[in-house]
Amino acid sequence: MGESQSMTCGPVVNPTGLPSWNNEYLAGSTIEVNSVVEDRPHDRSHAQRGSDSKNARMLWIDGVGGFLIVAGDEWLIGGPGAGSSVEINVQGDLSRRAAAVRRQGSDYVLQPLAPTRLQGEPLDRPTLLRTGDRFQLGSVVQFEFQKTHPLSSSARLNLVSRHRTQPRADGVILLADTCVIGPSQGAHIQCSHWTSDVILFVSGDDWRIRSEEPLVVDGTQIGQTAVLSPDCRIVGETLAMSMERL
Repeated sequence: MGESQSMTCGPVVNPTGLPSWNNEYLAGSTIEVNSVVEDRPHDRSHAQRGSDSKNARMLWIDGVGGFLIVAGDEWLIGGPGAGSSVEINVQGDLSRRAAAVRRQGSDYVLQPLAPTRLQGEPLDRPTLLRTGDRFQLGSVVQFEFQKTHPLSSSARLNLVSRHRTQPRADGVILLADTCVIGPSQGAHIQCSHWTSDVILFVSGDDWRIRSEEPLVVDGTQIGQTAVLSPDCRIVGETLAMSMERL
């Protein structure tokens, strides 16, 4: 991949607005995280990649919107016709494989596979992404990269051009370890009307949820942590959302 780039960050001390139970759980998490991704050909099979794999879900949050959540450490972005060969399918003037976003530890690297611009400048090599960076694929499709939570390695992509993903989503969560959803500062999905955060994460083949407040999943009250079925309804005192397998 060429010479790697690195960022130096100071220690995070009491991030503003983050409930202490979240901090303790995220900081002390033993969730397994995939190792650093090296350069490799994009030749994985239909069953191993794409938004119809076991690693992808649509999350519909009442009063907020719909979000595509894709677990992994590498995400291909492509246009119409790419189908299940990419994780993020954009309905726009885009090649089938336009770019890849790869996670390396807690960092994210954008690798151009077709004409790409980062912050308005042509990009011809893998480059480290920073929060707030905008990149353009092809002539018109634009994304913004966000990595907002200080204790999570997951990130979010927002389409800032007038295009949409397939399935249509208000944002794409690149799920590295945890997805924080709720009212706290830095949550991957902001839900200002909720009273507390919930955390989604993948452990092995299971999608799990952790919450401080009591939740009911498919009509059954759960404890603090529970395994979620591929298609389920989750309800709390101030929250309601549905998860769908893709």
